[in-house]
Parts: sequence; structure tokens; C-alpha cells
Amino acid sequence: MIVTGWGRILKTDSAYNDLLLKSTVVTMDNRNCDDIYSKRGRSLSNFEFCGVIGTNICFATQGSAAFKTKGDDSRAIIFGLTSDGGPECGSETPIIFTKISSYLNWIENIVWPGM
Repeated sequence: MIVTGWGRILKTDSAYNDLLLKSTVVTMDNRNCDDIYSKRGRSLSNFEFCGVIGTNICFATQGSAAFKTKGDDSRAIIFGLTSDGGPECGSETPIIFTKISSYLNWIENIVWPGM
């Protein structure tokens, strides 16, 4: 899976980058992720999943898409949106993603009302 965004990489970076950044995401077991976040007073819902990348999300990257490309025509399937990350830029804390599949009916009703 790939995640993209214009957010910071380092604490000292400006709020946004001029270039779209991209990184590979490896999903992890939600129980392991929940163990990590429960120490910070946060628990995962059934509408979320976790992943790990080389550099963690920072301010202004929340809401970025996590996707896989399909076929040779560069179509992408979006699996999640970044919603939470580590305590600071570059930490190795897993990223929490909101599952798109959990909201698919709502999205389709907004995009294609009455169908």
C-alpha cells in the first residue's frame, strides 16, 4: 500500500511541502497497534486499521489516502485515510487509518444520490 501527502517530515519543516510525498505502508495487526495506543489513552475502533512506514505522518498529512494501484492503467483503490500518527514527526509509532470500506455506503449515497 502507498500513502501520499503534503505534510511535514521533520518538526522543523514548514506546515506543507511543495511536493507531494509518497511512502510505502505495511499494515500491522490491530491488536498490536491497539496495545501501543492504549498506553496513550487511545483505542482503535472497528473502523480503523494500522500501518507502519519509514517516516511517520505529521501535521497536515491527516486525511491523506492510503491506496494500491490496479493494473497498468494506474487506477488506484483507496483503502484508508490517515487519521492519527505518532507523538511527533518521524516517530516509529504506527499510523492509524480510517477504513474507507466502513463508510462506502455513505460515500456512494453522497456521490451518486438516488442510485
